[in-house]
Amino acid sequence: APPPPAPPPPAPPPDKQRMPRLRRVRDYEREALGNPDALAANLGLADGLVQAGWLSGEELAAAYRLADVVATPSLCFESFGLLNLEAMLARKPVVASMWGGPSDVVEDGVTGFLVNPLQVGALAERLTRLLRDPALARRLGEAGRARAEGMVGVPAQRDRTLHEVSAHIAARLTE
Repeated sequence: APPPPAPPPPAPPPDKQRMPRLRRVRDYEREALGNPDALAANLGLADGLVQAGWLSGEELAAAYRLADVVATPSLCFESFGLLNLEAMLARKPVVASMWGGPSDVVEDGVTGFLVNPLQVGALAERLTRLLRDPALARRLGEAGRARAEGMVGVPAQRDRTLHEVSAHIAARLTE
């Protein structure tokens, strides 16, 4: 078997001219990560950081519409990737933690990318790649929408329910 491919080189710092709309809208791990405002200032990105706090309803839908990519590099084990499903339903490519539930939702290289969140260079490379390649982001976003609809959309839920009800009725009829 051929040797595994070499890891990609570390991503360069964000180019503010090419990615002027860099934003952060959810803040689940603020305590674990320290002060994101200070970090953004140190990286020269303070003018592009938005601390929106908790979003729901129309505010959350608007945030998804404005996003180019949704990153969920959680350091905590997640049992299910609901945030990723929401992003995929909004046709946004996802860069998610490879640990836990997100790997059940995001198909690496198909609907987004799965990364080890402790490998910051790989995370940055995937985000940069999507931000610099709108065609790739659009393709992954469309594939994500199709996958999410197949998982939680009304037709998928209807079909699974009818299958379960039919199986239950068939089992009762053979008793």
